[in-house]
Amino acid sequence: MGLGLHILVAKKMLSRALSLSHLIEAIFGEDQARAVQFPESHLGAFGCVGKEFDDVLLLAKLIKFTATEICKSSPACWAVTNENNKGAKMVMTRANFNRIDTILAKNRTLGIYEFSAAH
Repeated sequence: MGLGLHILVAKKMLSRALSLSHLIEAIFGEDQARAVQFPESHLGAFGCVGKEFDDVLLLAKLIKFTATEICKSSPACWAVTNENNKGAKMVMTRANFNRIDTILAKNRTLGIYEFSAAH
C-alpha cells in the first residue's frame, strides 16, 4: 500500500466518511466473493429510480442484458444484494440469477447471486 492510499484513508476517517469499524471490516471481514467461481466478473451496482413495477421489470432486463454481455468473455458473473431487500431479490431472480451463498455481515445479511453463461 502506497503513501497515497494511507493519506486517502486518513482523510476519509477524519471527515467521517469512513468509520473505524468499516475499515476493520474491509481489512479483516469475510470475502464477499468466497462462493463465486469467477471473482473478477462482479456485476457491480444497479439501482431503480422509478417506483412503478414497470421500472423494476426494466431493471431486471437491464441486469440480465449486462450479465449476458459479461458472460461473452467469462463463464459466469455475480452480484451481492441485501437479503432484507425483497425487491432486489425479485429483480435478481427475474434476471435469471441464482443465490449461491449468504454472508452474515455486521449489521445485515448479504446474498451472493450468480448468473451463468449457460442461461
